Amino acid sequence: MRLTGALDVTRGLGGSDHLCWGYDDQAAFDAVAVEFLRDGLAMGQRLSFVGSGSPEQLLARLEQLEGRDELLARGALVVADVGQGYIGTLRADPGQQVDRYALEVAHALDAGYTGLRVAADVTDIVLDAADRAAFVEYEHLIEHRMAAGMAFTALCAYDRTRLGPAAFDELACVHPVSHGASVTFRIHGSPSADIALSGEVDGLQAEALRQAFEAVLATVQAEWLSIDCSQLTFIDHRSLLEIDDAANRAGLTTELHAVPPMVRQLLTLLDCRRVVATP
Repeated sequence: MRLTGALDVTRGLGGSDHLCWGYDDQAAFDAVAVEFLRDGLAMGQRLSFVGSGSPEQLLARLEQLEGRDELLARGALVVADVGQGYIGTLRADPGQQVDRYALEVAHALDAGYTGLRVAADVTDIVLDAADRAAFVEYEHLIEHRMAAGMAFTALCAYDRTRLGPAAFDELACVHPVSHGASVTFRIHGSPSADIALSGEVDGLQAEALRQAFEAVLATVQAEWLSIDCSQLTFIDHRSLLEIDDAANRAGLTTELHAVPPMVRQLLTLLDCRRVVATP
């Protein structure tokens, strides 16, 4: 089973886990990135490190990775500047970046690796609000593929001192696992539904939920959206109404699966037009 929730370490992630890491100090992040890559090496994955700078600058950030130069020489480790690691048309078509990673995963498997593991500090390409919105869409699309079993483990890192807490939370809540976020809910992939809503959503987070939900709806080309709520521990009435309002504007119906009894009771009291719960 894939991990969900808050996490304070990058060790122990599986072959398709997806972690969002907020940091305030780059050196501290580099240390956890090395731990993350070490785990991938032990699992037989091909490693990739993406950030801002030249190959030499990026390799210097991985100084504590044992065998770094040998791994690089034999292709077990790849480093790339974020401007090259993510295609320039991300805002126009986030799906192209998903296809690019899918191809890299296929190449890794063909080369005898068990999958691809990427640690990416992508702060520089999400500072602009429009670019960040496109990246949120990309994160949802790649998360959907990972939930379906793509052999891809990702650590997505963001500098909170440059982004600010609200912008970081926009990104954190579309990952199944996060570190350093103030939001306590997550919208992510599910093998049994179109998406999953997990964690806890209180009234103070209703606006953040609406923004995240609308970003997800931008990727949906259907009249129905199924939501796995098996790991949802709490949601208040205002947040349910925000989901209903967003779904109504998008012209689709959201079907909640495995909802807690409390949510089912709330739905009987609310006048929701586009939110239903399955038996």
